[in-house]
Amino acid sequence: KYGEEPDAYNGRAYDAVILLAAAIRKGGADRRAVRDNLALVRDVPSVVYGVVEFDTPTRRVVKPLVHRVIIRDLKFIAYEGKKG
Repeated sequence: KYGEEPDAYNGRAYDAVILLAAAIRKGGADRRAVRDNLALVRDVPSVVYGVVEFDTPTRRVVKPLVHRVIIRDLKFIAYEGKKG
């Protein structure tokens, strides 16, 4: 749509929106509810990590499973290294 391939930051931004939506569905859209519920969400689907659960003290994803993907024809596909 914008004439260039999405990069890693686009996938992370997409995941962030999915996680925020899960937290909002769990407990509401106000700031405190989102913060509190991010700590409670489990098994949220993620483009970057597979599924997500947060470690509250470190504010990081627990045991991140990293998938390198690219978007081709509006679909996420496995990245298999540079061609050429």
